[in-house]
Amino acid sequence: MWHQTHTQNITRKIQYVKDRLSWLDVKAKDHDLADDELGEVHLFSSEVLSLSKLHASIQWQKSGLNRLREGDANSKFFHGSLAARRRANAFLFIDVDGVGVEEVANVCGVVFNHFRNHYVGYLSIGFIVAKTNTHV
Repeated sequence: MWHQTHTQNITRKIQYVKDRLSWLDVKAKDHDLADDELGEVHLFSSEVLSLSKLHASIQWQKSGLNRLREGDANSKFFHGSLAARRRANAFLFIDVDGVGVEEVANVCGVVFNHFRNHYVGYLSIGFIVAKTNTHV
């Protein structure tokens, strides 16, 4: 079981490496370190970094699993807010020249025609201006 031997007690491994590094640091203040001790310093420095990254990755995965398992605490509130906003933004009918239009297909048609008529005049004027500019 590779994952258990490499990921078990990471915090203890990190603490051991940090303690060893601090001991070597104190020793280096008193006198020069031997070559093997300098090698240990370089090795332990990189090991602290890699173990810390591994620990952060594991914690991130655990938090994701907990979120999936337990659910988000605010999801009920969030979805309730969305449903309320959807109900408030929904319209049941449109008044067109004093006549209420209720069916979805008819409402879509009225809205489409409104904007088509609104932009048809604009587009045709723009086309005429562009055509006039090209002949000048």
